Amino acid sequence: MKRIVCALVLLSVGLVGCYRRQVSEFQQKTAENVPVLKQFIGNTDIVIVKHFFMPVELVSTDREKYINPGHIDLGALVAYQPGKESSRLKGLRVEVVSTYVELNAYSHPDKHVSFLDEDEARDMATALSYFKQVNGTWVTNPPSDNVEVMFASKDDFRISLLRDAKMGNTLFFQSGNASFALPITELDNLQKGMDSVLQTLKNNEK
Repeated sequence: MKRIVCALVLLSVGLVGCYRRQVSEFQQKTAENVPVLKQFIGNTDIVIVKHFFMPVELVSTDREKYINPGHIDLGALVAYQPGKESSRLKGLRVEVVSTYVELNAYSHPDKHVSFLDEDEARDMATALSYFKQVNGTWVTNPPSDNVEVMFASKDDFRISLLRDAKMGNTLFFQSGNASFALPITELDNLQKGMDSVLQTLKNNEK
């Protein structure tokens, strides 16, 4: 009987240890998939100073009756604890508001905010340059099938270059459950906006 009890205790301890390891691994993976900037500004019991700079806004070209155009706001964000300005964190705040049909007074668009660390913001700018290169190739040599070229960030933000044989080339934005599209002609304005945001971050190194 004692052997059975001992075996059950050892089994129980083993299961608890295995569960704790799994939880620890899950928490570690979750932390790795969350931008450092977002983790920092989500802290509690500390004072955090956040500088939200004027965002760059791009608005959908949909202008039909009862259709409210979606938009994307790209804004530089700098955060730090008082007295620790040299350890400031910098990044990009992205807000996407969906294009939606106004059915009644209670209709409202989906909206979502994502955060990108500074290195992710620079990766996004690089991706936009690649989008431009690919789009130029498609203009002279369009593919016969539909194609998607996508950049995705940790915090559930995605931007895609879509090739549709019927609709033409499009930029598609998604943050959480919010999404909307822009014509490819807005790519230059999007790149200029990103350049402006990155310059703001560079100007706030100290």
